[in-house]
Amino acid sequence: MTMTNKPQETVQKPRKRRAPQEAIPTWIDILVDRIVAAFGTWQLLVLHIIFFAIWVYFDFNINELTFWVSLEAILLSLIILMSQKRQSENDQIRALADFEVDRYAEKQTRVLIEMVREMGKKIGIDEFAVETKTIELEKDKLK
Repeated sequence: MTMTNKPQETVQKPRKRRAPQEAIPTWIDILVDRIVAAFGTWQLLVLHIIFFAIWVYFDFNINELTFWVSLEAILLSLIILMSQKRQSENDQIRALADFEVDRYAEKQTRVLIEMVREMGKKIGIDEFAVETKTIELEKDKLK
């Protein structure tokens, strides 16, 4: 059975969007991600604790330790912020693509619903009866 009536609305497939320049990882982005991955491990935490214990045990200059720890904290926080910014940009691109796919699916569903209604009219099915039956089925699912 072929349908001769075409739906009123033409449905377009979602376009492939080209990611903005920031979303394409540069060598700096890759380096930042690797540093974040390396510094976010238990092994490095244990290594730091051992290093600090040795520093305190041998009674090295505590002011120098404070300086290096502060510098490390500043650099790591900036690196983590850079990584999170890039991840946020990628998430926005994915969300936009998901939204376009959802819009496309909704349009396709509307077209299918209209086609089913037209087929129902041709074979004499009352639309109100179909909607009433659908509501009853949904109520049964909730029970």
